[in-house]
Order: sequence, then C-alpha cells, then structure tokens
Amino acid sequence: MLAFALCAGVASAQDEVRVVKVRKSAKRSINWSGFQTGSSPAAQTFHKTLQNDLRNSGWFSKAHAGKGDISLTGSARLNGGQVRADCRVYDNATQRPYLNRSFSTEAANVRRLAHQVADAIVAAVTGHEGFASARFVMVGTKTGKKELYLADSDGHSLQQITRDGTVSVAPKWGAGNQIVYTSYLNRFPDV
Repeated sequence: MLAFALCAGVASAQDEVRVVKVRKSAKRSINWSGFQTGSSPAAQTFHKTLQNDLRNSGWFSKAHAGKGDISLTGSARLNGGQVRADCRVYDNATQRPYLNRSFSTEAANVRRLAHQVADAIVAAVTGHEGFASARFVMVGTKTGKKELYLADSDGHSLQQITRDGTVSVAPKWGAGNQIVYTSYLNRFPDV
C-alpha cells in the first residue's frame, strides 16, 4: 500500500508550489485522430501515454475526428531501437501553429518521451508549464516497512528507492533533484 500524502514534485525545496486552476471555458478540445502510430508496442505506448497525459493535464478534452479547437498531427515510429515522434499542433480555426517539433529517445524511455511531448504541447498552447514529466516520491509499505518509492506523475514506473528495512518518512526534493528524507535506520530519526 502506498501513502500519497507525503509526496513532492520535481521542484527543489526553495521553489514555490504554483496551483493553476483551469476554468471549464479555458479547456480546449483537441483532435488527435491525425496522429499516426506504427504497430510497434513502443509507438503504441507513446500514443496512449500522450493521450492520457493531455487529458490528465486538465487543459484538454478529446474531440471527435474532424472537430475540435486544435489538432495534433504527426506520427510516432520505432526505428532501430529509437522512437521518433514528429508532432504538429495547430489551431483549427486560424491554422496558427502552436508546435512543430520532433522528439526522439531509446524505446526503453518511450513513456518519459510521451510525458515530455505532453508538457511541450501544454506549454505551447496554454503558456503554462505541464506536469506530465514530474515524478513523485512517496512512502509505501509494500515490504512491510515504510520505504520510499518513486513514480511518474501518472503513477506508472513505480520503483522502490530505499531498502532500509526500517521506517523512512518525510521525503523532500533537495538541491539537484536529490531526495532527502528522515530514516530511523539507527533507531533514531536522522536525515
């Protein structure tokens, strides 16, 4: 079981947490029916992750084919162990381009790539920073002890990062994305 009450974003301890509320009237409908994917599992994972990230951003709703305020076209393909995503985002009414860019990474990092592309789309269309690339550190008790876990903002790629076999609590992001936490490894609290 994981306790999400103790989680932090990728911000350092000195950074301020900004809350952006999206009014329903500010939500844009996005048509991604023009985005093509290859048949490889990596390309399919990219497409599914990108769609989920855009929906979860709060800024977009899915539009039916041929409809919507904005369109996402392009493709995601696997070629020689690399996933390449060519993305074009534009306003349907004015044809104004928001984003026209290519992204690529090794197939093993395809989910991270989709998160980065989603953040680039959110930033290009709204002017606000996306959060799909953020990672969360949290306390979990899967092993029977309180250990720290790290996950993507959508909950995928969960990995245990401590194996103290004791109580580890209060994780925070420190300088340089270092995780600082309190451990009872030596029977008393220590950072």
